[in-house]
Amino acid sequence: MPRRRAFLSAAVVGVTGFSGCTGLLGTGDSSEPDGNVVELTGTNEFNPDEMTVQTGTTVTWEWTSPNHNIVVDSQPDDADWDGHEQIESSGHTYEHTFTVAGQYDYYCKPHQSTGMTGTIHVEEGEEEQEE
Repeated sequence: MPRRRAFLSAAVVGVTGFSGCTGLLGTGDSSEPDGNVVELTGTNEFNPDEMTVQTGTTVTWEWTSPNHNIVVDSQPDDADWDGHEQIESSGHTYEHTFTVAGQYDYYCKPHQSTGMTGTIHVEEGEEEQEE
């Protein structure tokens, strides 16, 4: 009986110790953030990398790892989004309110070669469509 109890204790300690370490590596959770939030991740991705919002919507970008920025690649002709070209670290946030309908493509300059790109599709809000 003592041998079985020792084995179970070791198993519990091992699992508990392992689960504590996984936080250092990330949770592996690939779910999208809540609301109109885009995360700039340690796997060099925008999460989500594509989003559809209505005009007047504010989107927030959250840096969850260092050395990222937001460079506007293309946007509608009458839009004035500048992105956020300064490279920032974990914990930084940036917001932009999209007022012009159309497609906005952007990328992270340090990680563009690894495919760190994103797209915001902005559709006319209900109020604008009724006019």
